[in-house]
Amino acid sequence: MWKFIGALSLIIGGLIGLLLSFIIKPKNLTFIDEISLKKYLKYKKLLGVLVGGSFVLIGILYSIDLLMPEKTGIIVAIIYFVSRILEGQIFMG
Repeated sequence: MWKFIGALSLIIGGLIGLLLSFIIKPKNLTFIDEISLKKYLKYKKLLGVLVGGSFVLIGILYSIDLLMPEKTGIIVAIIYFVSRILEGQIFMG
């Protein structure tokens, strides 16, 4: 039961992340030029798609018993923290 709920939450969370990366546009961003803004938005969308897709994939692998719960938690935490670091690097230029 808990395994199903965990896998389902990973899959739904990944799908929500995918959808939000296409729908929501960041506001109040100040860049020197338009080229930097477009580059930032492009890479932020790409990062959102990669993270959301990887969460969906990990949720599917977890639901069909190819990943153990401990490994799933570690992989998800690593992906999340690396995505936050990369988002900061994208913003800094």
